Amino acid sequence: MVFAQKISDLLLYHKEDTKISSDGVKLILPSDSPPPLARHCFFPPMPVEIQIQLKAAYSRQFPDSMIQIYKLANGMSLFWEKCLVEGSRFTIPMAKITIYGIPKTYDRKHLEPLSIIREDLSRPFDTPDAWLKIGSFCVIKDHLVSDVFDVFFDTETGEAFISVKGSQSLSVIEKWKSLDYCLCDLYDQSRNTGDGSLCCL
Repeated sequence: MVFAQKISDLLLYHKEDTKISSDGVKLILPSDSPPPLARHCFFPPMPVEIQIQLKAAYSRQFPDSMIQIYKLANGMSLFWEKCLVEGSRFTIPMAKITIYGIPKTYDRKHLEPLSIIREDLSRPFDTPDAWLKIGSFCVIKDHLVSDVFDVFFDTETGEAFISVKGSQSLSVIEKWKSLDYCLCDLYDQSRNTGDGSLCCL
């Protein structure tokens, strides 16, 4: 999986710029003035027993590509930025790419991923049953949030899609022939700083 290799390369490249939280979360390029806590956040790899339970609990074939990601990290948030609240001087932290995982405690005392199970339940009524919501993608321009999308994986065809987040009916904007192509494309788009240049991983 090329996306998994991109993540492995990023972790290796920023090995000296990594802080490990008390929860075991890898904070890449940690911030001195949070939020956000870091440029990238990687939750500890998903234990094998949780992978097995997740695959058994899902009513369809749980994608092997997601399991490959979970072996690296039980969810992640990439390319955090401070974004202006439109019409004010306040800022909020936003991650360009979020991949959902399985939280351990569901409390606010720990750094934990958003739940793939809970997030998958929150989707437009006309979303096909075979589609699994695995994450979100945020477009940021000039420190303002431009668009936010849900990332779906079709467990029957292997295709991936992005749909407008929060819409009442499914609104597919783009599709890819595989989840790997989708995540690699979103990753490469997120590296663009907005002025045509690429940020460092």
